[in-house]
Amino acid sequence: MFIIVAGLGDVGEATVRRMVLHGYKVAAIDTSPEVTERLAKSLEAEVNVFTGSATDPRVLIEAGVGRADVFAALTGSDPVNLIASLLAKNLGARRVLVRIKHASYAEVCRSLGFHELVNHVDSSVLRIYAKIRRISLFELLEMVRKDIEVEEVSVDEGSRLKGLRPLDIRRKLKDTYPLLILRGGAALLPNEVPQLEQGDAVILLRRRHRLHFLGL
Repeated sequence: MFIIVAGLGDVGEATVRRMVLHGYKVAAIDTSPEVTERLAKSLEAEVNVFTGSATDPRVLIEAGVGRADVFAALTGSDPVNLIASLLAKNLGARRVLVRIKHASYAEVCRSLGFHELVNHVDSSVLRIYAKIRRISLFELLEMVRKDIEVEEVSVDEGSRLKGLRPLDIRRKLKDTYPLLILRGGAALLPNEVPQLEQGDAVILLRRRHRLHFLGL
């Protein structure tokens, strides 16, 4: 996968470093010569760095936007991110990820067909990494913490969970935490369910060393 990141502020630079760490081919764009020089020196040959504006088609073409699997516009400016994303899409980027701070720009992005948005709430590097890789939050949790696992457990007739208050799971089952209750096509929070019933499914977060002892 080839990824272009536009904007090397805290979020953009950290995203570049994480993608490089996981073996992805990355190009980075920023208007500041000092920023691009620092990144180029620290990552050496692991990333291609370009100095210029992501709103300049020449810079995007030089960075290889026509063969980019993902173009991530992560500057601190909504107008710049929107214009850069439009150019990137028109120049051949397969997917475009747009960082947006203001709701009005989010509506404009959606009207233009951009639905992979990163807002100021979920613009953490891990969230962006998950969006780029199109992995779920559960998969992300397991990647970040190798000692945990997220699993769906069915509440059957003989299950130890049947009749239990979801909020009591933490007390009865050490190192096990309920995240969601799936019932009749609805996803409910643990505090919304008085007790677990047969046919429910529980999304549990638990430490791996507990997996063989729960007997659910």
